[in-house]
Amino acid sequence: MILEAAQLINTNLWIDHLFGFVPRAITKEENAVLQTTRKYWKDFPMEERPFPYLPTMQSHPSCIWVRSSLENYYWTNCYAFALASEAHYRYGSLHKSYEMLLKLPEPQNMEDHGFTQFALAMTEELKDDDNPIQAYRNFYMLDKATFAAWKHRDKPEWWDEELADYDKRISGQ
Repeated sequence: MILEAAQLINTNLWIDHLFGFVPRAITKEENAVLQTTRKYWKDFPMEERPFPYLPTMQSHPSCIWVRSSLENYYWTNCYAFALASEAHYRYGSLHKSYEMLLKLPEPQNMEDHGFTQFALAMTEELKDDDNPIQAYRNFYMLDKATFAAWKHRDKPEWWDEELADYDKRISGQ
């Protein structure tokens, strides 16, 4: 998850740098610019790029959510650092995304509209706008249990073994 959080942060820094504040899905024209940018920078070493990870998933609901407000962006940054801390606890080393995240610049154009409602990137039947935390818990138990594992930690108290499906993923149906 830390890699995905770092990708969201980097992608939105690219968008902020190239287009300014874009609190929506990007247009076809903007996507063309992003693809040209990716092609140009892909052969450069990460440390020589303006932002180490190339833009990806730019129209994913979570990516749009991150850039829709500076506070969402900061929340994602804090989340990435919490994930790095947890990865260090579990595996005894720092994820390579951690050092990279420390060096990233601030967004220059992103507007602060406060913390907005989380984007729910899951199947429609699991979405619950009134309770996004429970919606994501259910999503993980029903769709992600196939790879759920805990190292040096007990299962979270909210994990329901009777609901968890370790055999299949509902999003593949």
